Amino acid sequence: MKRLIFGLGLGTALAYGWRRLVGASPEPQPSWQGTDNDPEDRLRAGDPDDATLVDRVESQVFRDVDVPKGAVNVNAEYGKVVLRGEVESEDLIQDLVQRTRQVDGVSDVENLLHIPGSA
Repeated sequence: MKRLIFGLGLGTALAYGWRRLVGASPEPQPSWQGTDNDPEDRLRAGDPDDATLVDRVESQVFRDVDVPKGAVNVNAEYGKVVLRGEVESEDLIQDLVQRTRQVDGVSDVENLLHIPGSA
């Protein structure tokens, strides 16, 4: 029993010493941390989270536009806003996309809007 406890202690000490020797951090980090793909960079910079961004787009973009409620679906992921749905004209589509780009916190807009009868 003494050998088992001694072996566990020695193994733990060696593992700890090896990690300190090679400079490993005490906790593993996600592969994207510290890169341009870090989703938390936007939050650290003070940008709104996705739910707040969707609320902003819905309140600011559709305030003055006559679009039936529920005709356009707004989603956001890491600052990129996706517009889906069916609207009356191409001009309205371009207007909605332009207005969405002007909302504070929007980094990109993916336009999946279409007019009736189009694919």
